[in-house]
Amino acid sequence: MDDKIRYWFQGFEQGVAALGTSQQEALFHECGKNCVQQGTLEFYQSLYRTAEGNLDRFFEAVNDTPGLRGEVMEPDTVYRLLQRDMCGRRGCASAPGKAFYTFCGRSGRKSALK
Repeated sequence: MDDKIRYWFQGFEQGVAALGTSQQEALFHECGKNCVQQGTLEFYQSLYRTAEGNLDRFFEAVNDTPGLRGEVMEPDTVYRLLQRDMCGRRGCASAPGKAFYTFCGRSGRKSALK
């Protein structure tokens, strides 16, 4: 990551940390919604259609996708979906950087469910 961007991002993280929870939610709501609408939701819907609604096959397909991990904990019952750490490769491995992506992702999931 370019040093200028890294310094900007550090300042951005500090600014976000200074905001209250409701202000952070307002800031990241649109970010998350846009992220989901620009491909994430469509990607998962495509995997689900390919699996023909079978959740065991869906999570197996997720697990076959680079950067994701899907686990069938109990067939037809319990599943786990994880995103492998992408921040480390993007140069945002600080805790606030990871929090940025986590908060943005959480806002996107809430938006997709509405």
